[in-house]
Amino acid sequence: MTACSPEPDYEESAIKVEVRKTAEGYALMRGGEPYVVKGAGMGRDDIERFAGHGGNSIRTWSTANDYQDTKELLDTAQAHGVTVALGLSMTAERHGFDYDDPEAVAGQLAKVREEVIKYRDHPAVLFWLVGNELNHSYSNTKVWDAVNDVAEMIHELDPNHPVTTPISGFKPDVIAEIEARAPAIDFISFQVYGSLFGMPDKVAESGFDRPFMVTEWGTIGYWEMEKTSWGTPVELTSSEKADVFLRAHDEVLAGYKGQLIGSYAFFWGQKQERTPTWFGLLTERGELTEAADAMQYIWTGSWPVNRTPRVDSITLDGKGYKESVVLATGESYEAVFEVVDPEGDALTYRWEVKRESESQKAGGDREERLPNLEGLLSDPAAPHTTVTVTKPGKYRLFAYAYDGNGHAAHANIPFLVRRNGEPDSVAGYPSGGLGLGLGMAGVRDERLRARRRRLPDGLRSAARGGEARRALQLPLEDTDVQVGRGLPVAQGGTGRPGARHERLQRGAVHGEVREQGRRRCTFHGSSPLCFACRGGPSAHVLASDPDQVRQGRRFQRGEAHNAPDPRRPGYGEPVACDPADSIHREFV
Repeated sequence: MTACSPEPDYEESAIKVEVRKTAEGYALMRGGEPYVVKGAGMGRDDIERFAGHGGNSIRTWSTANDYQDTKELLDTAQAHGVTVALGLSMTAERHGFDYDDPEAVAGQLAKVREEVIKYRDHPAVLFWLVGNELNHSYSNTKVWDAVNDVAEMIHELDPNHPVTTPISGFKPDVIAEIEARAPAIDFISFQVYGSLFGMPDKVAESGFDRPFMVTEWGTIGYWEMEKTSWGTPVELTSSEKADVFLRAHDEVLAGYKGQLIGSYAFFWGQKQERTPTWFGLLTERGELTEAADAMQYIWTGSWPVNRTPRVDSITLDGKGYKESVVLATGESYEAVFEVVDPEGDALTYRWEVKRESESQKAGGDREERLPNLEGLLSDPAAPHTTVTVTKPGKYRLFAYAYDGNGHAAHANIPFLVRRNGEPDSVAGYPSGGLGLGLGMAGVRDERLRARRRRLPDGLRSAARGGEARRALQLPLEDTDVQVGRGLPVAQGGTGRPGARHERLQRGAVHGEVREQGRRRCTFHGSSPLCFACRGGPSAHVLASDPDQVRQGRRFQRGEAHNAPDPRRPGYGEPVACDPADSIHREFV
């Protein structure tokens, strides 16, 4: 084989993959050995960088598309020691497919058969994914009969690779239909975002005991996020998203032994879905974001040598992205993007303004890219700029910071432009936002339901009565206790509408303070993530003795903790814990 030859220098032969019952539960076996998936979804080939970050398996959604040759993707994966879970496209009911039409179903089966024959013997293939979220907005359960037909066909043609079908959410009724109608499926896969944090309780409550994968997980979905007063979902910054990836892995996925046989983060790539930055670990220009750093840590236990810039804050007219920013036509307003690079790399900046997406698509369906609006920014290449818009409407301001080493930080603020004199209430939404506290309703509700069983008896009824829309409060145990509320402050959590945040220097005492009769949670300005402000009963108190501080496990209520997190060198962030059975002590 010459250096320029496009042909692989190995003979194609399938490697046997199976799900095996073990003493500990279930395991994915490849070539007779346990195979630990370190995975992410990928559409276009970026396997070299992916493997360089410690990933060893990708999943796709279709073998037949016009932007990526599947054979080339498999060859590249094999060359880098990466396996591929191949997606086999089946048309969803919401896209007009009639699963009551036997001719249409048979035609689809024949097309899928051709794809299986093409790729079944490639050594990079790990397993098959039949369809994608076929339960999304569906009503005809015969779809699972068609899925079973595909699974049986695959087993007949390819005895070396298991078959799954990925569904949207963890839904016991859908699981029951699949188990009844598609017994040829080897395991079911779930695709969950904010609701991942409540999934362990749902699995336990349902009695589901089969092996499974999580084939999509990542940041909080736009359908789960807090909204502006005019109904637009707000988006976490790239740094907040990285923190969610870490939490999702540490708090849920890492603890799932015996049933979870693999997981794939979403998404090693970039796509337009409400915004161009919501789900991708890459930007439109191909830079890696901080979530890619987080995934390297998850996969390898070490951070990249050069880290991605970290977002401190983004403001427009002095307000943050959760504060329902309303501007007047023709007026100029200052926008500020504050970013810190861990290695002190020189940063360059880029601002963009786009019209707010009006897409009503769901389930990851393709959305058109939104063009930039030119001439609205005074200096789109500076950390500070001014915004002037002359036409009323819904907009979104995007900010990017680049370190010159292939990394980018990003954040955005939705804003409304109206003519002077127009009322603040727009399109039927009350002024001031929905005030969902955590800023991600699904996480909040699921986590608080999970906590109720661990609360003292006296607090259980309060939690049940207030549901997730009220923060819980512990009795004061020390004179210095300050009760904290909401999600980590970096994610904008406040526990109540109208609360504001003030930055403090790292090491300063922080917690709740009172201002004008309202609760306000504060945090470290140089290290924005403060787990002690997470939802549920929690508190900050001063601990003068650093020897009291411990790391790496759950803490009893009142036990000192808040050591710098060893996962994030240099940031001094506190150790994550469950505030339902702990309070938080800060030390200087």
